[in-house]
Amino acid sequence: MRLLSLTVVLALLVTPLVAQKNPTDDEITDQVLVKLASDADLGGIKFEITVHQGAVTLKGKVRNDKQKVKAEKVTKKVKGVTSVVNELVISPLDCLRTLPSHDREGVVFAYYPREPHLAAVYVS
Repeated sequence: MRLLSLTVVLALLVTPLVAQKNPTDDEITDQVLVKLASDADLGGIKFEITVHQGAVTLKGKVRNDKQKVKAEKVTKKVKGVTSVVNELVISPLDCLRTLPSHDREGVVFAYYPREPHLAAVYVS
């Protein structure tokens, strides 16, 4: 009787481990995009993500090295990711958003969406 009980318990413990499947590349892509978009420092940045057999390649432009490193760390935490190739480029000026001024012609107000204290006004 004890042997039967032990066999049943082992079967119950082993079955979920065997039944777990690895996420597909599409599922990994979706999860990486969700994690990056929901991060306070990375939300709003456009990332190009490719996944091949769990190996993730990150491409795009970030404002600083901190964002580049954080994007890689966030990506590595996603289930199914086996490696990360970080091809993100640090380009602060490309991350600027410019808005035409409605007050004066030739005035452009530029700001970092997440760092409004870095705003600047350019007059042409």
